[in-house]
Amino acid sequence: MADFSQLKKLDVSNETIDYHIDQIEGDAVLKLLPAAEKNKPYFNALLKKSRSRVKAIQSSKLSAAMIKENRDEDRLLYSKHIIKGWEGIVDVNGKAVPFTEENVFDFLTALPPWIFEEIRNYASDIQNFIADQIDTEGIAKN
Repeated sequence: MADFSQLKKLDVSNETIDYHIDQIEGDAVLKLLPAAEKNKPYFNALLKKSRSRVKAIQSSKLSAAMIKENRDEDRLLYSKHIIKGWEGIVDVNGKAVPFTEENVFDFLTALPPWIFEEIRNYASDIQNFIADQIDTEGIAKN
């Protein structure tokens, strides 16, 4: 029997990784889990959400409103299942904001769509979460 244990190093890490939000002032860091199958709570919620979209997609009734609605639903999913901590997140007065699911959702909702898209793209790129690929110092500048 062949031994393919060398492939285990390609498995996705269960640990959060730091995502530095360079587009906002200060040193804002989100602690992310992967937005992928490895993250079972997220993946199950995503599948449940997707079922409701299938008919619209199949009938080609996609619209800008649907894309916005999908992004808004992802903000909720990310606040529950992807972002598991943060550092350096401040309010308009420069005061540190405590990490809570509600505060994460409010923060993600306040972000311009293009910044949230960058977070989504990063969290959904599974290679960012492969243990041997993670360079803790290199992640500082994504």
